[in-house]
Amino acid sequence: MMEVNGVWIGPAVKTPKMQFQFWMKLLTDIFMSKKKYLLLMSDARNKNIEHIHSLANPEILYEGSPNLMASDKSHATIRVGYTTRWRAVMNVPKYWFELKKREQRAKNFERKRNLERALGISVEQIQ
Repeated sequence: MMEVNGVWIGPAVKTPKMQFQFWMKLLTDIFMSKKKYLLLMSDARNKNIEHIHSLANPEILYEGSPNLMASDKSHATIRVGYTTRWRAVMNVPKYWFELKKREQRAKNFERKRNLERALGISVEQIQ
């Protein structure tokens, strides 16, 4: 079993293409580790991480409050699931489609921001 328990992409990796390259490298490392299972854990309220995990098609093992020692603090609810390395690799087309969606969102955001700067007002004010 292999656990990837915390991945933060720094601000230097801003473009969807750079993020995709990062995730493909991580996926390659996971696959080459020859571990049969991959354990996925996250704060259950974090919908972004839930979406990323869903791309690997995991089986959810537990969702609820973590057991803590008296003075420890943690997330209110956690989600623990697992997937196989093969399932993660076989879903590469999902990762590619996600990249294309992110590129489109980034392009739309850039277009909207440029329009707002040119007009000096927000696009919501026009609508």
